[in-house]
Amino acid sequence: GMMGYTLGFLGAGANGLQGGNIIVTYNDATTQTFQLTFNDWYGNAPTSGTETLATTIWDQCSGGSCTSANHNVSIYFSAFTIDPTKTIQSITLPVNSNLHIFAIGTNPIETSCTDGR
Repeated sequence: GMMGYTLGFLGAGANGLQGGNIIVTYNDATTQTFQLTFNDWYGNAPTSGTETLATTIWDQCSGGSCTSANHNVSIYFSAFTIDPTKTIQSITLPVNSNLHIFAIGTNPIETSCTDGR
């Protein structure tokens, strides 16, 4: 399992603002629930509690030719405070086909080895 102080998500919505509940289950069977929300990738604006992670220009390509739409699109980052004293056993994601989660991670907890390394 994973341990950390925060649990981060990289993602974006499609077809408008998208979200749902994230349930973190720890190895002692306790849980924490968070509301994850990402704006539409094409909307190019983070929602409250999220930040823009990357932005690029969107072009429409079909049949070997591209039309420059010259429109900025983005992916977003959101983080939640978790219990650093517990190990994550599982993370339950929302059932929402328009909520795209590309990566999940924790910040590492600094530990020291008993042999001084």
